[in-house]
Amino acid sequence: MSKIAFLGLGQMGTPMATRLLQARHHVTVWNRTAERAVALVERGAVAASSPAEAAAGADLIITMLATPEALEQVMFGAGGLALGPGQTLIEMSTIGPKLSTRWLPGCRTASLSSTPPSEAVSRRRPMAGCISSSEQPAMTSIGFGRF
Repeated sequence: MSKIAFLGLGQMGTPMATRLLQARHHVTVWNRTAERAVALVERGAVAASSPAEAAAGADLIITMLATPEALEQVMFGAGGLALGPGQTLIEMSTIGPKLSTRWLPGCRTASLSSTPPSEAVSRRRPMAGCISSSEQPAMTSIGFGRF
C-alpha cells in the first residue's frame, strides 16, 4: 500500500484520512492543532510534529488546510514541506485558484520540489461533495487536461 502524508485534519481532512486508513494505506498525519490527530492515531495513523516530518518518506502528500495563510505556512514556513524525487503533492485546501498560481512557481524555486520546472505539473481539480460525502466513497474530483 501507499505511504501517504495527510496535512490538515479538519471537517474534511479527518474523514478523508480515515478512509485512507480503512483502505489499509500507511498514513502519517499532521495538523496545526496536534490533538486533532489523536483519533486517527488510535486507528493506526502515525502523528508527525511538522509537515516536513509527515512528508518524509511519503509517496503522496495531501494538503487539506482551512485557509490560504495555513497553506503558505505549510509550504514555505519553518518545518514546511520539502518534496523529493518521486513524491506527489495533491493540494486540496480551501483556497482560490489565484493563490495556487502564486505558490506553484515558488515550489519550483524555493527548493520545495526537486522536480525541474519543465516537469512540474499543476492541474486544478474541483471537488464535488460535502463534509458528509467525505465520510463515504462519494467524493468526486473532476480532472481535465493531459495527465
